[in-house]
Amino acid sequence: MASDLSYIEHKQKIREEHLPFDVEAWYPLLEEITFFTAFIDLTTDHAQAIRSFYAARYNSRRESFSSAHAVALYELRKALDAILRRPEFEEKGAFVRLSSRSPKDGSPFRQVEFQSKYQDILARLNDAEGEETASSPENNQMRALATSSSNCWRVFSGDDAMSLILSSERVFVDVIEALVCQESHPDALEKPKPWTMKISGRAWEEDLQDQFEFRCFVRNAAVTAMSQYNHYCMFPALLAAHSQTQKEVANFCEKEVCPRLAGNKNYEEGYVVDVGLMSGRCVVIEVNPFKNSTGAALFDWKHDMRLISGLGSETGLSENKEQQVQDCMQVECPPLRIRVVPMPGLAELMDVLLDEAQIATHNKESYLDVLMSLELEARQREGSGELISRRACICQ
Repeated sequence: MASDLSYIEHKQKIREEHLPFDVEAWYPLLEEITFFTAFIDLTTDHAQAIRSFYAARYNSRRESFSSAHAVALYELRKALDAILRRPEFEEKGAFVRLSSRSPKDGSPFRQVEFQSKYQDILARLNDAEGEETASSPENNQMRALATSSSNCWRVFSGDDAMSLILSSERVFVDVIEALVCQESHPDALEKPKPWTMKISGRAWEEDLQDQFEFRCFVRNAAVTAMSQYNHYCMFPALLAAHSQTQKEVANFCEKEVCPRLAGNKNYEEGYVVDVGLMSGRCVVIEVNPFKNSTGAALFDWKHDMRLISGLGSETGLSENKEQQVQDCMQVECPPLRIRVVPMPGLAELMDVLLDEAQIATHNKESYLDVLMSLELEARQREGSGELISRRACICQ
């Protein structure tokens, strides 16, 4: 009993610490310097249905899925479809995410020809930067993989969004933890905080490229360090413009981001803000906690803690850390760290990632096929009425 209480309280504490970094918390403060975003409530019924659907589809727990879960998922599909029909999303689409994370690991509703897209992007990169990257073909392979994968995250309809959400392990984990935090243990001194989880649609920006995305560390309302976000690849265009890029990103953080979050107690201990640079203008992508639960990109929370905390550089680096620093260039102050060569071992990683991508794109069963099957089984077990999936389609 005590261990159960300890676990719930631990999860509740972590959840409470991360609430200021949910997109709906920081968006009103940074609305003018980030992408247009619209929100819908993700209710506990929706969250329980998502959890049960994922468990039934991927963990062979089909008996846990009920007709009530099907109702909740069709309602969520309808709500998502309505928000994605807004004028702000109609032409270019949207990027969908939950409060805390996005379903980047999900499967798209419309199965894209992944291999052909990947090969087209790879050919363009090789034509443009052939001589600079010829000795490390895995560099452009990773860049092409990242770009072709990101095309799958662009949604235009409720079905597009639901397919990503319901196949995402990241979403599954997050809703489980959020539901755990709602549990009211009989020995708990405090009641759970009100349920606040949301789903957001963020305007899609075609000009955003991962070679000009940066993770910026802020401590005491000052930028202490910056890194390229994609820490696997070397980007020739970034190397060529490193000094100007450092100035633009640092200036944006110091003059636009920090003043907007200054004085807010939720961000007093620091934060990590992701910034995109597009055609001479910067935008906020997201805000994360200044904690080791946030990826450090080309920095390391242990070895670089003094640096990213604004206390100066580390001494006595390990051999592995020295090699990583040698593979990078550190520009100006606050330092921008960028790769001068691809990450060691990237070729072997690419072999694994490409195999996984091929397997994923060969799965032709849509989430709707699975949902209809699960609903039928549930209604047969329950002896309940007509299938929702046999009624008029919600998202036409």
